[in-house]
Amino acid sequence: MKRFKIKKDSLIAVFVLIALSVLLNTISRRTNLPFSSSFQFPFIRVFASVILGLSTLILSEYIYSFFFKTSVSNGLNVKRISTFFITCLLAFSTMYLTVSIILHLTQNGTFNWYRIFVFFLINISVFTIGFMILYGIRILSTKSIHVKKNQLKIISGSRTFYIEIDRIAYFHFSDNVVYAMQFDSKRLVTHFTLNYLEDKLNDNFFRVNRQTLISRQSVKQIIPDKNRKLLIEVQPQFSENKFLKVSRYKATSTKNWLDKA
Repeated sequence: MKRFKIKKDSLIAVFVLIALSVLLNTISRRTNLPFSSSFQFPFIRVFASVILGLSTLILSEYIYSFFFKTSVSNGLNVKRISTFFITCLLAFSTMYLTVSIILHLTQNGTFNWYRIFVFFLINISVFTIGFMILYGIRILSTKSIHVKKNQLKIISGSRTFYIEIDRIAYFHFSDNVVYAMQFDSKRLVTHFTLNYLEDKLNDNFFRVNRQTLISRQSVKQIIPDKNRKLLIEVQPQFSENKFLKVSRYKATSTKNWLDKA
């Protein structure tokens, strides 16, 4: 697995959730109120909550990395985001129920399904709200992209980098990722969509098909194809097939765009 650094804001958020969870679990029973004569500080439950919270955070970071670091280019894909949160929810539920059953068995020698269920509902509610806010903000920030002064500014998590637009021959969507191919044949993995680029870039770039956005300078030759289609050779070479295919519906607009050069 790829190495990752747990963000400071994530740690703070998790400890806030742990504190809230412990508080709600403690006051859920009248005998556990701090001013009650029978009150005992729940050291074991606090320790278990810290371990559970940190374990959940580490696992969630791995899941986040799997779902978004290399395949966020489809935009704010509802299916991907939903799958991410559901996966985190299932992981937390499994770990919480396991820890709860072990604690009940070790402390009481048995377990009360009703209490486990009530505490589970409390904790799953806290987890769901907290993690949706935490990772919702991060997902939105990952998609923060700007076009300014002939550069693409890409903010991906805590990283910010710039791509000179004039150095880019074309953008191509493949395997759920939008790649930027530079004129020196270096291919960059980006985190934006072709729709965004088509809207933000100047008319030096044109969407010749659903997968590719090319610059005028990249066009080497145009070859008419059957059924009024076009074949475009770009540099650097696009793929083993060498040519980009342009449908007959895009052929006229593509020619008009090139004639404006």
